[in-house]
Amino acid sequence: MIAILQSKKLMMFIGLILLITYYLEVSSSEITSKFEAIVCIFISLILTVKCRRSVPLFVGMIFISYCIYSIAMGEYLVGGNLAAPMLEIKNVDIYGKNIRILLFFLFSILCFFPKKIEKITLPEPKDNIVIFTILIVLLIFIALFGINRTTASGYTVSISPIYEYSSILFLFSYYTSGDKRWRKIIIGGLMCVFILQDYYYGGRITSLQIMILALCTLLKNSISNIQIVFLTFGGILLNTAIAAYRVVYNLHAINIAAILDTLKTNLFVFDTPVYAFYASGTHIAAIEYFKIPIFERIDSLIYFLKSIFLGSNSNSGNVTLFVKEHYFSNEGGGLFPTHFYFWGGWIGVFIASIIISVIFNKFFSSNNELLKMINVIIIVTIPRWFIYSPLILFRSIFLVSILYCLLILGHKITTEFAKSN
Repeated sequence: MIAILQSKKLMMFIGLILLITYYLEVSSSEITSKFEAIVCIFISLILTVKCRRSVPLFVGMIFISYCIYSIAMGEYLVGGNLAAPMLEIKNVDIYGKNIRILLFFLFSILCFFPKKIEKITLPEPKDNIVIFTILIVLLIFIALFGINRTTASGYTVSISPIYEYSSILFLFSYYTSGDKRWRKIIIGGLMCVFILQDYYYGGRITSLQIMILALCTLLKNSISNIQIVFLTFGGILLNTAIAAYRVVYNLHAINIAAILDTLKTNLFVFDTPVYAFYASGTHIAAIEYFKIPIFERIDSLIYFLKSIFLGSNSNSGNVTLFVKEHYFSNEGGGLFPTHFYFWGGWIGVFIASIIISVIFNKFFSSNNELLKMINVIIIVTIPRWFIYSPLILFRSIFLVSILYCLLILGHKITTEFAKSN
């Protein structure tokens, strides 16, 4: 068995060397980019199958595969109306490198991916009515005052950061619920409020995050993979409905027959990752065309690292915003690996794949309570950190770590106080 595993690792390593050699020897063209886009879809499906034993992670990987399918169909295999309408940086050089970065990132993850991932489990919920009540009050406050109630149009939707991170408070609410039925009903009701409100104001990703969290917590023993597949198609239909709604913010804009026809015409392509992929292209174009000095890119990385702990996202550490303000227009977002390409070139992309591989290999196999909580938030935030910003991943891990320590301290204090009385 060990010999077989070593043989597979050797084959993967050889495959990675061959991929690098291919990049060095074969220039990008429309034909090679189409082929590489198809390979990206294939690798994403392999990774999805490897995660089938963990329902929440399976859902997250389905989302990634769907995004990659949408990018491949929208920008390479079909194009036309399915592609992002901006043309400023669309050429063989930039978009050829864009898909190659994604392929290198996915293949590197596949090389270091664990043989199998078992069911992701949460720590046993603690029974702490005081902390639970505080968290529920905070969530109600966020539901009432934490959302930007001005409607946006088109691709951009204004969702406040505190609303985006509400999934962390939901996670800790469940953790302090004691697994009691009425507390879980309260959590489920608030989740529905957040989801419906997000949809009403044209959002989609935040709602998806909360749904994945529900699979990790309230519904952890209730959903099978077959049901997930059917629910995925329902989610695609709902996403398209929300896309139609947010053009005019009128429920009358939602016509089921028209939506089904749109899905058929658009070959089920999801527009958000397509726009995010264009933003990734602007990351690359800024380096290729303006030759941004390495010290300026390192400065961006330093600001990014500061943002993890300090929370600011309006400096050069926000690569997409930085590029938009100084070099090329984009509609926001940007795939995870191109941020690292901006900071460190191809080595940066490889480091990005190593980070994700370490998470899958070390975090997901740990019995540590904190790491179990982090595992869940990593899965829950996949829809945001994969196509928007790496900051979501690292900051979520940081916030969960801080809140977990505070919660354990608070649980100890309240428990001892209750015993003394």
